[in-house]
Amino acid sequence: SASGYGLASIGSCIVIQAVPSGSTPVFTTTGLEAGSISVTGPAGTLQLTEEANTTGSGPSGFYFAVPSGTFLPATGGTFVFKGTGGADVGAFTASVSYSNPLNWTNSSSIMSIARSQGVTVTWTGGASGTYVFISGSSTSASGNVSVSFTCYAPVSAGQFTVPSYVTLALPPSGANGGSLALYNTTTPQAFSASGLNFGYASAGVDFGISPTYQ
Repeated sequence: SASGYGLASIGSCIVIQAVPSGSTPVFTTTGLEAGSISVTGPAGTLQLTEEANTTGSGPSGFYFAVPSGTFLPATGGTFVFKGTGGADVGAFTASVSYSNPLNWTNSSSIMSIARSQGVTVTWTGGASGTYVFISGSSTSASGNVSVSFTCYAPVSAGQFTVPSYVTLALPPSGANGGSLALYNTTTPQAFSASGLNFGYASAGVDFGISPTYQ
């Protein structure tokens, strides 16, 4: 059943075709106010900003920051998040270590993909004992057909070949090309705070290119 949620078994792929339905699912979420949140890494401390709630009343529950180029070392490191606590979530401390970030090594050589041949991606690094998500998509020139795929491989493999029967399921790319991305994340580390049923922290790195599927 996991494939229905966009998840693939380890070492395999799934393909999903987007079918216009004419309607948009409606759901609501409730944000939590956690006070002031900061993150301290090898290069110093960064204050996060609470995102404004543009869809309703109350807090958005999202905090973000745009770091400088020196705040995130290429070699990674340990980052400690601290929250002072607010109306909904109590004070907390959560630590994340990512000492060997993933690096996509052949992205520049695969800007054109022959669907009949599949595509191989290679990488170095990545969080030990974790996995790499490989995803891609293509939309037809008419815009009526959009197909995507997701594959899942052990980070230790260093490479993965998306088979031709997967890439052939994608339509040839229109003028806007397609997408191909790699993503790796650390094993989630649990933390606790009053007001939370469950809390976890993780670090990830995401690469994306826009190749043409031919």
